[in-house]
Amino acid sequence: MRSAFGHEGAARLLVHRLKYETVSGIADRMAEVLEPLLGPQATALVPVPRVISRRYRYGIDQASALAIALGRRVDLPVVCCLRPRFWVRRRAGTAGGPRGVQTFSLKMPAPVGSVLVDDVVTTGTTLAAAARVAGCQRAVTVTASDVGA
Repeated sequence: MRSAFGHEGAARLLVHRLKYETVSGIADRMAEVLEPLLGPQATALVPVPRVISRRYRYGIDQASALAIALGRRVDLPVVCCLRPRFWVRRRAGTAGGPRGVQTFSLKMPAPVGSVLVDDVVTTGTTLAAAARVAGCQRAVTVTASDVGA
């Protein structure tokens, strides 16, 4: 996994703007910084999809927007081969239940040499789950926290 920035400061703010405010143009700028992280062996881009309920709530699947922008820059296909869950518990809540973990199912096989694309990696749990299901060996993200880097 390669990340362009730590998940702090201006980079963190831009990720949040894309993720929660759907600010146009940010995905294109982020694609610029992701391009050098891909490497020449990349054959396709696989976005790590957002939970469906959050995609509807915020009006964007940020990883798909990033993968599409990056795919245009480097002329690689975007393969949406992962199906996300509809809903995952975001926080433990008053009952003290555990935070939900994102899981995926496979819609179609990812081409050999595909690279996962996501906006941020914190603990690495979501990215690892996506990599397991898609069979991808490499991933690029805009930001990463110290925990998941």
